[in-house]
Amino acid sequence: MPELTLPKRMQTIVDDASELITKTPDRLLKASRGALVMTREEAEHLIHRGHDLFEELVRRGEEVETKQTDRITGWLKQWQERGRKQVHMAEEQLEAQVQHVLRALHIPSADDVDMLNKQIDKIGKKLEAYLKSMEQAALPIPNYTELGAREVIAKLAELDEQGLLAVQKFEMAHDNRKSVLREIENRLQALQAA
Repeated sequence: MPELTLPKRMQTIVDDASELITKTPDRLLKASRGALVMTREEAEHLIHRGHDLFEELVRRGEEVETKQTDRITGWLKQWQERGRKQVHMAEEQLEAQVQHVLRALHIPSADDVDMLNKQIDKIGKKLEAYLKSMEQAALPIPNYTELGAREVIAKLAELDEQGLLAVQKFEMAHDNRKSVLREIENRLQALQAA
């Protein structure tokens, strides 16, 4: 490149300086506008990000709280279950020891007493049925328990005072039919009046 002369060189420097001086305020103005917009956008972004960040921190705090609560609840349930099992085992061991002592002292347990009560009830029913059959056999009316009230009343006319009293006693103890008892009373009164 040909070497510039001093005046041309000066002219270039002056032109460059003047261009720089004329363009610099415009560029500075544009730069400040850009900085302002950029600052506003960054501020809005930070505010939005700060709000989102706060919400994210709240959400994560809730997650941690839920996990901790679940963990503590789980531990509590485990300890409660262990406690229940230990109480149950202690009750079983105590019951076994009590039963052992009762057997050693020949004292019946509650189950033994229940079993005996059931056997006594069975024997009582059998005895009651036997006594009823014996009483029925002693009655002056055959097959008395198989007869209806009208049939019994029809047969009362054939009985004497002793027979009427036996039927009255049996009827009061078992079926207690009012119509039969009323007829017996009427017949007994009629016999006593005669």
